[in-house]
Amino acid sequence: MFNDLHNILPSVLLFLLGVVSIGVGLPLYWNQIPSNPFYGIRIPKALESEESWYAINHVGGKRIVVAGICFIMLAFILIFSPQIFHHYDRQENVLLFLGIVSIGVIIGITIPTKSNKKEQ
Repeated sequence: MFNDLHNILPSVLLFLLGVVSIGVGLPLYWNQIPSNPFYGIRIPKALESEESWYAINHVGGKRIVVAGICFIMLAFILIFSPQIFHHYDRQENVLLFLGIVSIGVIIGITIPTKSNKKEQ
């Protein structure tokens, strides 16, 4: 199972990326971060009022957390199924790793939420 050590580094990086994403997203989701110039979803609509700041950051935080969970799941898939990447060379593994990260980001961003359905 752990014979291919070249899968451990990408797995650890994906896992850490997932943990950081969850750590960044949860305070936004829980509406614990007031409007500020450094941290949060800083689009013009979010800066219009405190109510819109918390509403937009709640949805954004949820999506960041979902992306983080996807990263962690992909890390475990990668570490426990090294045969998938065994026959690729190092450059192809880097491209696959970037593709996996991109998939996690896309899933986290595009997953519909209840608040999106209400707005439409």
